[in-house]
Amino acid sequence: MNGKLYIDGVIDCISRAWAKGAEAIDHAADLICEATEKKNNVYAFGCSHAGILAEEIFYRSGGMVTINPIFFPGFMLNTRPVTMTSMLERLPGLAKIIFDENKLKKGDVLIIHSVSGRNTVPVEMAEEAAKNGVKTIAITNLEYS
Repeated sequence: MNGKLYIDGVIDCISRAWAKGAEAIDHAADLICEATEKKNNVYAFGCSHAGILAEEIFYRSGGMVTINPIFFPGFMLNTRPVTMTSMLERLPGLAKIIFDENKLKKGDVLIIHSVSGRNTVPVEMAEEAAKNGVKTIAITNLEYS
């Protein structure tokens, strides 16, 4: 019976997220389609566990070839000690270096995953994207924030 309670909780969570975010999800899909049609790139970025999304959507059988993950070594979960990832994602100025070195350009799309939506590097990545004409899709949890 506990399994059913868990699944019911997951379904409820997904239903609430869809009800609140359906319009934004549709808009995000449109941005990705538009970038792909115009032969622009779609980048995915996140720090620590949030970076797993970039790993998940990159280089998948049958997946989109326009997905470009941004893997910064200090943000990956193989960093030791792993607590260093939390310190690095709060380091001002690091986002600009990561952004510039990955050569994002106007017309590209940047998917940023950040559970809290408040750490320095993901926020500064979004700011760099805005300054450079890169459309941004933010995946976060406003209830948690």
